[in-house]
Amino acid sequence: MQSEINNLYFTTMSKLIIPKWIEEGPKDLEYKTYKFLQRVNELENMIPYSLMSTLWEIDDTLDYLYRYDAVKQTAIVPSIEFMGFPWEDLELVFTTQEELDNLDLTHGVKILNNRNGSLYRMGIREGYILSEINSSPIKNTDDLKSITSNTKINQMIFYTPDGEKDRLIFE
Repeated sequence: MQSEINNLYFTTMSKLIIPKWIEEGPKDLEYKTYKFLQRVNELENMIPYSLMSTLWEIDDTLDYLYRYDAVKQTAIVPSIEFMGFPWEDLELVFTTQEELDNLDLTHGVKILNNRNGSLYRMGIREGYILSEINSSPIKNTDDLKSITSNTKINQMIFYTPDGEKDRLIFE
């Protein structure tokens, strides 16, 4: 899981820095929580002396935690199929506000990895943003939980990384 998260950073946001407390020591949650809290105390003491570098490190840490949480959230999307497309073949992450603003969008989830052969053949690639299913906005992965195997999907709207709209219609 850690290597997946590390790879996520280098492929999706080249400026992202992984906090040192993540890379050092054992991988168990208790140890990482302790190291995180220890680093929070250290940063608190650094603020009067080095405000900008402290703020940059806090920002990098929040970016890391945000992406880590996004990876964990996509792991709990129920295993369902719609129109023969299993959700587990799509690795989705939350789209940052900056990414949405660059594409002039208000909502959507980003496809981090597409192992779904049917969607791939239809032209859907990594980096695309899933914006709507059946005219219902997809703001986060929780919106996908309402879709069950009994849900008839009539259309899906994606946006390319260049902002081009791509509508799939199913009959």
